[in-house]
Order: sequence, then C-alpha cells, then structure tokens
Amino acid sequence: MKRIAEDRILIVTAIIGILVFTWIYPKLYVSPHINLNMSREQVYTRADSVLLSLGYDFKNIQSIVMLENNKEQYIYLQKRFNKKHADAIVEADSIPVFWWSCEYLFDKAQVDSTNIVIRSSSERNREDRNEGKIKVLLDLNGRVKYLNLRDCEKFYFENEKYKDINSRAEEIAKQVLEEDFQNWYFYQKNRYNRAGREEINFLWKRNKTVAGEEADLTIAFSEQRVVLVEKKFLIDSKYLNKLHASTNLDILSLLISILAVILFIIRLRLDLLDLKIGIVPAIIVVLLWGIKFFTDIYYETFKLFSVISILGFFITSLFIGGGVWLLFSVGESLTREVWQEKLLSIDYLRTRIFTRDVSSSIVKGISLGFILVAIISSLQYFIVMSGYSAIGFLPNLVVMFSHKIPWLYGISIMYQLFIYISMMFFFAVPFIKRYFRWPVLGYLILVVSVIFANKGVPSLDSVIINSILNLIVFVIFFIFMLRYDILTVFIGGAVMPVIFYAYAAIVSNSAYLQVNGIIMLSLPALLLLTALVFKRNKVDSAELKDFVPPYLHRIYERERQKRELEIARNVQLQFLPQKEPQINNVEISSFCLPAMETGGDYYDFLKLGSDKLGVAIGDVSGKGISASFYMTLTKGFLLSHAKISSSPKEVLTRMNELFYENVPRGVFISMIYGIFDFSKSTLTIARAGHNPMIIFKKQKGFTEELKSQGIGLGLEKGRIFSETIEDIVIPLSQGDICFFYTDGLNESENIKGEEFGEQRIHDIISNNIDKTADDILNIIKNDIDDFTSGREQHDDMTAVIVKIVQE
Repeated sequence: MKRIAEDRILIVTAIIGILVFTWIYPKLYVSPHINLNMSREQVYTRADSVLLSLGYDFKNIQSIVMLENNKEQYIYLQKRFNKKHADAIVEADSIPVFWWSCEYLFDKAQVDSTNIVIRSSSERNREDRNEGKIKVLLDLNGRVKYLNLRDCEKFYFENEKYKDINSRAEEIAKQVLEEDFQNWYFYQKNRYNRAGREEINFLWKRNKTVAGEEADLTIAFSEQRVVLVEKKFLIDSKYLNKLHASTNLDILSLLISILAVILFIIRLRLDLLDLKIGIVPAIIVVLLWGIKFFTDIYYETFKLFSVISILGFFITSLFIGGGVWLLFSVGESLTREVWQEKLLSIDYLRTRIFTRDVSSSIVKGISLGFILVAIISSLQYFIVMSGYSAIGFLPNLVVMFSHKIPWLYGISIMYQLFIYISMMFFFAVPFIKRYFRWPVLGYLILVVSVIFANKGVPSLDSVIINSILNLIVFVIFFIFMLRYDILTVFIGGAVMPVIFYAYAAIVSNSAYLQVNGIIMLSLPALLLLTALVFKRNKVDSAELKDFVPPYLHRIYERERQKRELEIARNVQLQFLPQKEPQINNVEISSFCLPAMETGGDYYDFLKLGSDKLGVAIGDVSGKGISASFYMTLTKGFLLSHAKISSSPKEVLTRMNELFYENVPRGVFISMIYGIFDFSKSTLTIARAGHNPMIIFKKQKGFTEELKSQGIGLGLEKGRIFSETIEDIVIPLSQGDICFFYTDGLNESENIKGEEFGEQRIHDIISNNIDKTADDILNIIKNDIDDFTSGREQHDDMTAVIVKIVQE
C-alpha cells in the first residue's frame, strides 16, 4: 500500500509538472515565436527566383534547405531589452535571429555550355577544389540576407551589359530592402582587386538603428556581374558575455572511459562480467546516433550515404557503441556487487517478466522526466524573467525543424542522455560506493565534475547559473537512484529531452512540426500506458526467483569448488600425523604441503610394538573432496590390517582387494609401505606403483632407488596385484637415510617448464648427510621454492625422512 501511495504521489506531481511546463514553455523558450509560415518548397522557389533576378540559373542544381540561427543575436536582444521584447523581434523578423539557408552544390569543372550540371558518381571530399557551394540566406519572410556568387560565373546567363552599374546596384538594393529602402542611405563605393579581378562594392547604411543595432547592406559587382549581396546587423559587443557556458563532458568522459577500460580488463580476467547485458543498449544507442550522424552528414554533403560517411559512421559507432557496451558490462558488475536491488527491474526485463515492479519503475521514470522539465523550466523562467541571465536555444533545434522526419531526429537526441546516465549512475556512482572508503567524498568529486555536463536542454548565458542547474539535475537523478532503481533513472533521462523537443514542435506555427511533436510525445505516453496495463499484473517480484547472470553462476560454482577444496584440505590435514613419533637413535621428519587444488597425498606412522614402526606414503588419484574421501578410506584400510600382518606385501594386497571393491573403476592409489624393525636394524618394504624410495647407505657412500615391483591399489582385483608386488628387506646401519616422497616434489616446475627432478633430490641428500633429518627436509623445500621462483603449486608435496643416528 505504501508503494502504491508513493506512485500516486509521483504521478500527481508529474501531472502538476506537465501543467507548469505547458504554461511556462511559450513564455520562456523561443520556438513558439519562430515564423515558419514559409514551407520548404516555398524557400526553394524564392531562392531560385532571387538568383534568376540577378541573372543566374540554378534550377537544375541540387540544393537543400535548412533553418539556421544566431544565438549571440538572440542573447544580445534579451540583454539589451528583455526576454519578451526579444521574442517580439524574433516573431516580427525585424532582425534575423533565424533564417532559411538554401544551399546549392555543384562541380566547377563539370558545368557544360548549357549550364546543366553533370554529377560525377565518384565520392567527393568536401575539400575538393572542383566542388562549389553557394548559400542563399533568406530571412523568415523570404528577404535576401546573404549570397555569394563569386565562383558562379558559368551559371550567369544575362547577356545584357549594364552601362551604369550604379543604377543596377540601387535596383538590387530596392529589391532586397523592399519597403524599408526609404530608411537607408548610400554610404560609399569602393574598388578592390580580388583574385586578379576588379570588384566594385556598394555600401548602404540604415538611417536609424534597429533594436540598437546598426545595419549594413553590401552589393558587389565583378565585370558588371553581381557577385555578393550581404545584409548584416552589427551587435554591440559590450552586451555579449564572452564566457558562454561551455557545457561538455569531454574531459569527464575521457577519465571515466579510461577507468572503465581498466576495470573491464581486471574484471574480465576475474570472470566478473556479464558481456551480454550491454549488447541491446549499445545497439539502441548506435541506432539513435546513426539517425543524428547521417542527418548531419546529409546537410553537410547533400548525400545520405557515401563511402566516407559509412566509414565514419562505422568508426564512431565502434567507439560509441563499444563504450556503452563496456560501461554496461562493468557497471552491471559493480552495481550487482554493491547495490543488487537497484538492478531488479532490469533483471526481470531481461528474463521477459513484466512485473508490477517493472511497471512501477517505468511510471516513476516517466514521472521523473516530467518533474525534471518542470523544475528546469521553472528555475530558468525565474532567472531569465528576473534579468539574471539570457537563455539560448535547444541544442540542434534548427536541425530538427529542418529534418524531413522531425520526430525521428528529436528522439535520436536521447543517445546523449543515455550515455550520460550510463557514465554517471551505472558506472561512476557504483564505482565510488565500491572503491571509496568514504563514498560521500567521492560523490562530492563527481558532483563538481558534472556541473559542466550537458543535459540536452536549453542553456543559459552564465557558466555559474548553468553549473547550479546542472548540479540540481544531477542531485534529482541521484535521489531517484537511491530511492528507486537504475531503470527509473534511465527512463527519466530518456523522457526528459523528448519532452523538450516535442513541446518545441507542438508550440511552433508549423502544422507539420506540430504533428511530429505529438508523435514524439506519444512515445512516453504509449510507454506509460503499457506500464499501467501491466501494473495490474498480479505477479510480484517478491514471488519470483531472483535473476542470476551467467557470470554469477560461474562465481557461485567457483566458490562452491573453493569451499569443497577447503573441506578436502582440512580433511586431509586432520588425517595426517600431527607430530612425528619419538624413537631412540632415530630422527624422523616429515611435511605435507597441500596444493591450491587439493590432491590426495597421504602419509602415516604406525606404532607396531616397542621396536617396530610402520611408515606409509601414498597418492590418491583425483582432486578435491573425492580424493580426500579415498585418502580417508585408505587410512582406515591400513589401520585395520597393519597390526594383523608384519608383511607390507600382505597388508597392501588385502588393502587392494578392499579398495577395488569399494571405489569406482579408474580411481587408484600409489603407495609405499615399510616396516622398520629397530631391534633387527632392518626395513621391510613393498611398493604399489609409487615413486621409489631413495636410500643413502653410509657404507656405500651414495644414494640409490629401491625399485621393487608392484602396481597401484585399485587397478586390478587381486591376482595380478599379489603376483606382482614383493617385499624387500634392507639392512640398516648408523648414518643410513631413507627418503619417502610423492611426485609433487620431483615434478615441481619452474617458469621454463623444467621439472625439479629426482637427481636434485639425490644430490641434496648426498651433500647433507651430516645434517639432521629436519635440516635435510628444509633444504629440499627451500631448493624447490628457489627453483620454482614462487610459481603456483599445482600438486601436493609430501615427504618423510628417517635417519638412523645410532644402531
């Protein structure tokens, strides 16, 4: 109930925000005051007519119409007068703040005698010297603002030579200025040499300023051909703030990108990333970016697709799409680690489960979008109307107004907010929470960084005020992130610019733009309707199993295996001797170093009376719990049979029968079992497929290996085992050394892949016969450590040394 009540409060707040925004918009923003009565076709016709009147024929030349603007002019008018007066000037078009640009593109080298342009099929670079461009700039009422025809001699068709270009200049001035000509006076006539040709310039000035601005009209002739018409208004520079708000994320984006790449590499190596989560967002952003990219290319080159544009799109898409994919991959991993509950709605969407919680996140996100535009517009309205700052234009507004499908271009702007949200709230905020000891400090650093971030809304002509507004927007996003989830923030960030652009079109005086604005606004409306329909779904997130990304399954599996190995290691260590037996005139030393992946190394000492000691060492095949289990089983078999027989062969034979009956095929254990009889100074030993024992006989003065016959326990039922294995009796004397070990010692590898080998063990024992058993084992361990140079140990290392000190 509490959640439902909270949703209702947000919806009501959003509705109030819509009403506030609707009331403020026409008073604050410029789009309702732009005179768009001329259609695109009328602009084409008017531009062609102007050129024909000057003696030029461009009817067969490819052209494109686009709306352009002068932000500085608009800011000046607000500062010189006020916002209302500035909008009145825009609406009357007495000073061109907005104008139509009709641009013609032609190849200078391919204009034939009939003035028909033959377009080459090859791709042309804009800097190609054979490519010509002219612009005819018309104010919103169709009056000439600017045109330059210096490179268009071959389009000139008028054969009549004017004897008096002075009267011709005045005639053109009257055509350009129309009824306002009476307010102008001829100022001067100048001659210039331009590119080897004489050019005559006629200059008119206006008697009175217009909105405090002086106005000039220049008409230039070259060989009696009109080559330039330029009407301009001169802004008083003292009214312009040269520190216009620079709102870009370039530096912050670069830092975050570098950090994201580093974390991506680290987490990829640790297998902590879900590489699939970023694919869909990356595709969406690339599609939105593609709409904007090819639109901009089209208005620059007149071509929608070309080799250069496709290559440029491919390269930029790799960076933009790849960046979003990387941010999502790393951000999801970080967020799931520190804030898993913020991903619930996204998780359910990924599993195609549309729960009430998902619906609630969408409703909250749309509400956030309307709340944001209401707060931003209200604050800007107060600031502008109070005279603290002037307001600029919505970014790319004229491009959208010039687009053939305005609603499509309008929604493409969402890609900027999508990247912003990904950087700030799907990466930076979780990163700070994860890695900063004092997260508040990290958030403050982030806040200072984002005050210069562009949110895709009209900006004011003040760095400080823009920074404060950007900070407010960030804080609102952050509060919604803390209170709700990341899906809410993403939806809010996507809806906010759509609302601004949709309203800009709806309040314009163009019916076509109004329809496109309604289409834009219908997108969040449709999303809201869908969310409200699914909100009636009785399935709740709490009733569903949590979504677990594949990499978490792998983490859980590794953790399970890790716990299993820890259990195995503990079992192994618990069943090994805790200390060596104390026997007169005998030194005994041992160690067992379990590897990272626990094996089944086993050794044991068995007291078989006052003068006898059994020593066993073995290696169970396999790793982990199973190896530890079989080691435990082996210990039990040995203890149950060791005191029944004094023959190692018989003990191992009986153990083999039990082992074969109780373990799966393929599991075996290699083992050496020896019985020291100190009263007789003998060692009776049998070997079941294990590493040979190394013995140093002092009387001989060298080491040797006892390679008695035998196969591993569990490889065969019994007959072959009993026929193969044998007892060997070895006399012992003072100074003799018996060394038992597993293959983890001799198979230890260095960084070159070389094994430590048995020979090094022989040499160590031979060179240290006067040292104690403990010292000899320590030397062996240290030499192995030096040999492997800290390389990770992959197998257990176990050794037992028995040295006869005195017979």
